[in-house]
Amino acid sequence: VDLSFDVDRIEIGPEGGVRTIEVTVGEDWVARTNEPWIAFSPANGKASEKCKIIIDSTLVFDTREDVVRIQTASGDKKDITIVQKGFKPQIKPQKSLVEIEDFDIPANRKFEVVVETNVELTKPADTEWLTCKMSEQVLDRGARPRNVTLTFEWKVNPYADVREEIVNLVGGVD
Repeated sequence: VDLSFDVDRIEIGPEGGVRTIEVTVGEDWVARTNEPWIAFSPANGKASEKCKIIIDSTLVFDTREDVVRIQTASGDKKDITIVQKGFKPQIKPQKSLVEIEDFDIPANRKFEVVVETNVELTKPADTEWLTCKMSEQVLDRGARPRNVTLTFEWKVNPYADVREEIVNLVGGVD
């Protein structure tokens, strides 16, 4: 039996996943890949078998591609191309408008905004009356996007005029 698969190309989204394929062959074989984000199980066999290709979530924004190569004991080789799309860069606050009082006791003069992002967020600049602290961002492992909490503290408004501040959320792509 010649070496064959029921698919020769797998396209998957940035979250990754598991795909089952049928390897059809009449002899011993072994599977190899050069990339740690792709795993093949079982990695070898003695004949035809259902196998799993496990694709990790991506930490990149661009599409990435590699192959799983299956080679038989007699030297036949065949590749399965794996194409994984990357995440689109995003910065998405869970709320875009916050209204605050003119005054309050110091312990109550703060509010939080949770931001869903898959890029390294730059801490917003402090202003004369509004300051920001940002929770730690960990974007180097696991699925993206992640939540980052921005804690804003505000000073009392001593004037009769309404004050308004526009906070720009800026992030960079590695």
